[in-house]
Amino acid sequence: MKKFLLLFLPFIVVSTISAQETPTPNYRAAAKYSPKNLAKMVHSTSVSPHWLKKGNRFWYAYKTSEGANYYLVDADKKSKKTLFDNVKMAKWLTEITKDPYDAKHLPRFSFKFNEAEDAIRFRVTSTEEVEVIDDKKEEKKEEEKDSTSTKKDKKAKSKKPKMEKKVYHLEYKLGGNGLTIIDTIKKEKEEWKKWANIAPDSSIVLYSKNYNLYWMDKTNFKKFIKDEKDSTVVENQWTKDGEENYAYGRGSRGDNVDKEKNKDKRNGVGGIWSHDSKKFVFQKSDSRHIKDLWVINSTVKKDQR
Repeated sequence: MKKFLLLFLPFIVVSTISAQETPTPNYRAAAKYSPKNLAKMVHSTSVSPHWLKKGNRFWYAYKTSEGANYYLVDADKKSKKTLFDNVKMAKWLTEITKDPYDAKHLPRFSFKFNEAEDAIRFRVTSTEEVEVIDDKKEEKKEEEKDSTSTKKDKKAKSKKPKMEKKVYHLEYKLGGNGLTIIDTIKKEKEEWKKWANIAPDSSIVLYSKNYNLYWMDKTNFKKFIKDEKDSTVVENQWTKDGEENYAYGRGSRGDNVDKEKNKDKRNGVGGIWSHDSKKFVFQKSDSRHIKDLWVINSTVKKDQR
């Protein structure tokens, strides 16, 4: 009996120690189930309609294991049809960009309908590299051409030109049999798209600033796009009861220094417009009761190094 107990004693001790050990986390395995990686397997689970200005129509994209498909829906006629044939679109894109495409692997499109709403326009970036052309720099060079020495000109010519991927601006007429190249000019950055929520009829633009709701009319918004520093641009404050953690739209993030610096920065207002542009619905969340969670940031900003 004593021998029996002695034999099992080491087993009990080892089991107790093993049970108390903290398991080593497997971050690589956990990363497989991140939202980004799961999205590659799940694909589309909902529909985001993009309403057209005329009629009661909208287009949407829906991705499956067979690739992404784009549909045009007419709510009045209760009809749905594909915007284009994926096989033909892959063929046309391959011919223009010289990059291989197939029906299951088309580029991610961001469509814009023309004024007549009988054609879609979009941009596709190819693998071909072209020299970067900066219009502002070219103008400056022309102005300073007379004052620039020959030695500096030779040095500038010897510099390797900056390259970038060639971008094709294309148009497809619905039901057509090919693509038309509009231009190969890279689209300029539109920072206003990060905050501007434009009504379907383009009559008004909503955004938030200083925790409150603001708006611009079409005329002033166009002036702002042309020149952000235009002092004649009129902004209208809609609400006055917004505050930190109970704001209209997205609030400023960061420490107190960042918040003070960005207090006049325009932020987006997530919401949905009615089709006639007369009503707007959004959700306002109250987080004032939530206490601060202190986090130690071990990194420093560039200006603090």
